[in-house]
Formats: sequence, structure tokens, C-alpha cells
Amino acid sequence: MSKPAQRVETTVVDPTVAPAPGAGGWGWTLLLGVVLTAVYLSNRIDPIGSEDTAAGELLPMAIARGDGPYLDRFAPVLIDRDGGRMSWAMRRSHGHIISRYSIGPALVSLPFVAAQLAILDRIAPGWDRNPGRAFLRAGRMSKIATALIAALTAMAIHRLLRRLGVGPMAAPATLAVALGSNLWMIASQAPWEHSPAVLMLTLSMIFLTPPPTSPARLLLGGATAAMMVCCRPLDLIFAVALMLRVAFERPRALAWLLPGPILMGSALLAYNLWFFQSILGGLSELEKLHPQLHGRDGTWSGSFADGLAGTLFSPNRGLFVFSPWLALALATLPATIGRLRAWPLGRWMLGALLVDLVVLSKYSVWWAGHSFGPRYWTDAMPIFAVLLGFGLDWAWARSRLLVAGFVVTIVLAVTVQAIGAFCYPSSWNVTPIDVDHKPSRVWDWADSEITRGLREGRQPWSQINDPIWPTGR
Repeated sequence: MSKPAQRVETTVVDPTVAPAPGAGGWGWTLLLGVVLTAVYLSNRIDPIGSEDTAAGELLPMAIARGDGPYLDRFAPVLIDRDGGRMSWAMRRSHGHIISRYSIGPALVSLPFVAAQLAILDRIAPGWDRNPGRAFLRAGRMSKIATALIAALTAMAIHRLLRRLGVGPMAAPATLAVALGSNLWMIASQAPWEHSPAVLMLTLSMIFLTPPPTSPARLLLGGATAAMMVCCRPLDLIFAVALMLRVAFERPRALAWLLPGPILMGSALLAYNLWFFQSILGGLSELEKLHPQLHGRDGTWSGSFADGLAGTLFSPNRGLFVFSPWLALALATLPATIGRLRAWPLGRWMLGALLVDLVVLSKYSVWWAGHSFGPRYWTDAMPIFAVLLGFGLDWAWARSRLLVAGFVVTIVLAVTVQAIGAFCYPSSWNVTPIDVDHKPSRVWDWADSEITRGLREGRQPWSQINDPIWPTGR
């Protein structure tokens, strides 16, 4: 009796506008990585973060020094000697100072920080005996690590677009996303959870895009998807979409996909229960701080309509304002939907985007506190990059007028991000009234973060002089 034919997955592309999937382009990938690293580090050496990122700046150094998840070495700097208070982003557990944020981003940053530590230890042995100096250098090391992770994300986006057959338009599309979105102003500037999460999502999509999807690729795809959730729990939306695609179309492949999520999920659960006595870990405690920090009653107490309009169109947090090229990428969907459907992950990623939109719109602090632009949309940029790549590829072959439109919107987006990179933080988030106390300020077109940044000018490259490694700028 003959055996049934095995199902073979292929990626179908339009041969009139695209080369074979995965064809070449490695020179461009490496060049993009070098150029973007330089750009991401060009504005300043100190991280552009907030109290949210403080623990993320310190944790990689603590782990590299053998402290595990404990921030005790920085206690003289972190603790207010008068009242014994410290940042709301941290707490005490089992007699130690720990971060309320996930440990995942620190683990992704660890190799980059450890390499810097090795260099600095050789240049100036014992430099970190002073907690204040160690605190300063930890922040700067985290900025370099974050910039490198963001550059690797852009390189991975380029490889994904090449794998999907985008061809010559892969490099322009990658540059547009890397410099014309919050990949620049958020993912590359401070150790937010978004930076390693967006890298893990891009790698997951690469590993799970056939042909072929071997056991090794499935293992790696599952592991990177799990690490994405360990870095940013909200991105469970994207992880579930990736796993549902495999479950529905290749159920037997789940045996190779699930080991990573099971192992990492178990480790994360154990960590959360041990330190926070909650399966959600520090996230549950952070969400309870909304009344204190943002004046919100709860996690889902916001208006869906206000959040939807604000996160998409407001002049200070709107996705289409800060990355206007996305409007054209979506406008070309009727023409590129065939290529998107031919991508096995396409419909699942679009579905995840819609779910993400609903969640972000209903989230009570949809404006993301004190930040630049639509910070919460940073994680979805690899998916938007695919839409842009397909749209640019189609326009290049059929409509030079539309190509001109893409060029104009991309230049606008890059200009906005450059203003943020060199002029943020301005006084906009806190003056004349804190945006957390009056979120309707995000609709002020006359006085926006962008115009305020232009008026107040460029921020110093470094605000603190380091006696070990003086910047001189």
C-alpha cells in the first residue's frame, strides 16, 4: 500500500517583483547592522529612559557580577537614607532588593554587558568599588547593549524580508522601520522590555517561516517566542498566534515547538512565585500602582474609544503620526494580500495585530506614561515591516507615484524620530501639567512633544562626567 504524500509547505512569491525567498543579501544585512549601531549610539551615551528602566540598567551588571537577580550592591544609591524608600519599580523580597519588572530583558542584555565589563575591568581594575560609579556605568553599558540589540533586530528584519522574497526593497524597508519608528527612540535608547521582546518576535517569525521548518527551527522558534513573553508578558498575544498557526496547520510539529515554552514558562512561574507569591510576578504589583502613578482606577478602566483614537491618531502618541508610512503600507494591502496569505504566518500575525490593538486601546494607561511616541506599538514593528516590505515591492514595480508617497512619509517618520533621539526628553510630559494627570494633552496639536523638543533644542550627549571614561562632549 502506498504511503500518503507528505505535505510540503512553500512560500509563494510574485516572480515579476521578487527574487527567490532567502536569496542573498547578507552584505546588506551586515552593513545595516553597522550603520544602525552607529546611528543608535550617536545621540548620547546615557540611556533615555525613566524610572521604569532603572532596574533594567542595573540588573545585567548584577547578574554578570554573580549577584543573581539581587540589586543589593546598588543599595547606597537606590535607597533614600532618610526614609528607607526606593523606586516603585523595585521592592524587597527575601531580604534583597529586586526589580518588579521581568528578568528576561536582563538575560538578553547579559552577554553585551558582560563583554563591556571585561574591557573596563582590564582598563581600570576595581573601578566599581564605588556604588555611585557602578550605577553610572551600568546605565551607560545598558545603553550600548540596548543599541546593539536594536541593531540586531533590524538585521533580523532584513533577513525576514529577504526570506519572504522582498528582494531589493528589503534594505529600504528595513531602514524605514529601524529609523522611522520607535525602534529608534524606544528600543535602542534604554533597556525597556520592548527591545529584547521585539528581537525575539522577529527571530521567532524567521524560524517559523517555511520552507523548510525543521525540528531545529521549531525548537528555536518556540524558545524565542517563550523568551519574548519572559521579556514582555503582554506579547503573549504574538506567541499564542505563532503557536496556533503550528497547531492548526502542523499539529505534529508541536512536539518540537513546545519544549522551549514549557521549560521557560516553568522557570518564570517558579521565579514569580518565589519572589512575588504570584504567578504574574511583579507585573501584578506594577498594575496596582496605576492609581498612584497615573490616576487610573485599574488596568482596564480606560475608555476603549479614547484609547483607540489616541494610540493611532493623537499628535503625541499616535502610531500613524509617528510612523506615517504605515498608512500607505496598509493602503497597499488589497494589492499585496496574496503575498501575505502565501506567508504561512501572515493571517495569524494580522489577527494578533487586531487583538493587540483592542488590548492597547482598552488598557487604562494606553499613552504609556512619560515616553516618546506610541511606545506600546514598538513590539509590533517586525509585522509592520513585512507589510511595508510587500507594499514597497509592489509600488516599485507598478506605481512610482506611490513610491514617492512612501519616500515622503518615511522621511517624515525619520525626522520625527531624529527629533526625539536628540531633543528628548523635553519638558512636555510634565509641563504645564503632567500628562499622567491629564492624558487629554496628547491631543494638543499646537504644543506637542515634537515642537517642544525643537524649541528646547538638543539634549547633552552626556550629563555626567565619568572619571574613568570621560566623554568630553
